[in-house]
Amino acid sequence: MLALTSACVQTPKPPSAVGHYLSGRLAAQNMDVESAAANFASAGQNLVDPGAITEPAFIYHLAAGRHDAAARYAADLAGAGDTDVHRASLARLYLAASAIRSGDFDGALNQTSDFEFEEEFIPLRTIIETWAKTGLTSPGAALIYLDQRSEVEFSGFSPLHRAFLLERVGEYDEARGAYEQALVTLLGSRLKFSSFGAFLERHGEAGDAAEFYEVLSQNGGTTLRMREAARRREKAGVPSARYSAVTPSQGAAAGFYELGEYVFEITNQRFAAASRLGRRVQSRPNFDLPLSMAQTALMLDPELHDARILAAGILGTYQQYDAAIAMADPIPAASPLYVQAQLLIAAAYLAVERDDEAISVLNETLQVHPGEADLRWNLARLYLYQGSDDLGLAELTALINEVDVGGNDNAWRYHLTRGAVQMNDESDSAAEADLRRAVELAPDEPEALNALGYFWAERGENLEEAFDLIEKAIALQPKTPISFDGLGWARSDLGDFVDSLGWAHYQMGNFDDAIVHLERAATLRPDNAVITDHLGDAYWRLGREREARYQWRAALELDPSEDLADTLRQKLENGLEPTP
Repeated sequence: MLALTSACVQTPKPPSAVGHYLSGRLAAQNMDVESAAANFASAGQNLVDPGAITEPAFIYHLAAGRHDAAARYAADLAGAGDTDVHRASLARLYLAASAIRSGDFDGALNQTSDFEFEEEFIPLRTIIETWAKTGLTSPGAALIYLDQRSEVEFSGFSPLHRAFLLERVGEYDEARGAYEQALVTLLGSRLKFSSFGAFLERHGEAGDAAEFYEVLSQNGGTTLRMREAARRREKAGVPSARYSAVTPSQGAAAGFYELGEYVFEITNQRFAAASRLGRRVQSRPNFDLPLSMAQTALMLDPELHDARILAAGILGTYQQYDAAIAMADPIPAASPLYVQAQLLIAAAYLAVERDDEAISVLNETLQVHPGEADLRWNLARLYLYQGSDDLGLAELTALINEVDVGGNDNAWRYHLTRGAVQMNDESDSAAEADLRRAVELAPDEPEALNALGYFWAERGENLEEAFDLIEKAIALQPKTPISFDGLGWARSDLGDFVDSLGWAHYQMGNFDDAIVHLERAATLRPDNAVITDHLGDAYWRLGREREARYQWRAALELDPSEDLADTLRQKLENGLEPTP
């Protein structure tokens, strides 16, 4: 009997090639680059025609940083005659980068010659060829080539690379001019600022570097840390050597990173524009190309921390949190990007509900950078998120007392955070004082304007002023439909602002007008329980009780706070009290 039973047991069949392919497609849609790479590789081993998966296998192995496998797929793509020109262009550039890394400069040029590249990749091809020629001949000869190509091609990326080469040949005045040209182009990245600052430390007149860093530091964040690091070097009498003698690998890495960051920004802007126009979009933009560019840059120059930050941020957006942590972790404490890296790591821990580890990361980072106000702000918010309101408020209050004396461009955010906590604690007068202070400090910040306007609208106070503030916030709407801060938390967005306007109309009894705005807000933020609840209330006031109950039930499914959930259940049972 046992033997018969064992014989009848069905051994599960391993996934078929088609199964792996479909799993790869699903992983790609979910932006799981590791799983997509693994499944496409498995599908390729079992398909009769493995060439069918070569293109996606290449891009996802590259995005996952699996360079050995990516190189094999890239070689297949480059050798195929019917490959899509976009993929083939990227494959050839990647193979050229691999050749530069190994010192095979002839091999790099062979990958870029006699091929009609897709237009968006032509500037990067020129940068790659320039650095290959640097290794093959000399920086001077490469400079001549770059100048010739820049006359007939889009040259937005050229000035920075001209500056690198001009410094290598000892033409410091011309190098400075090239850097200054790079600074005023719309393209490029933080890289052009850090490299120019380092150049001024080495070759500028007395005070030039300090003045540059001082102006730059007005942007706050990383630029402040760049200034502080430069001051430490100046005190020690040791100017930065970064980019003083750029190698072919470093130059090519900078080219890949610049294009990656540019595509990242453009993708964000297009996604935001489509969302604002009401077009149907994915829940997150597709950043596969900039992630691939960043991974290639790191293959060429593992010390290019800007590329590491770009890749870690994208992996966090893709909800690949372990990969994001691993990407950000190698950035050393001495780097101006260290604090940003630690915030990305804390955000990743927070996203997987490892709150204590997130707090530990911020506390340890504060040991290295005790004066970092934004770190303290994020730590305070983490305490509040954990329910440790006393710790959070104490940290916020100490921070506010310091920055209100010393000044800080982000001080309005600290007041806004404390005001929101006090609103929840029903400390209305203290909350209002903080929200007013936030608007006073940042009169053109939509978040601050909307917060105070909503505070008044919610209480039916100062409604005319509330309208003015909210309408100004909408006019100054953020560039993206939803933006995220250092911990990956969504900031107030256009949907929140439109909800505030609708709620102000509701409080004034203008229910028809309220519904116009609240329906728009619910379309912009269908995941927001408060907005959905507001829309239900407006429907009820106009006698549309079935629609109101539908919205309240929907709000209950959107993970509302406990207080809101209780209120929603009461509304579903009893409706709203009649208006006075």
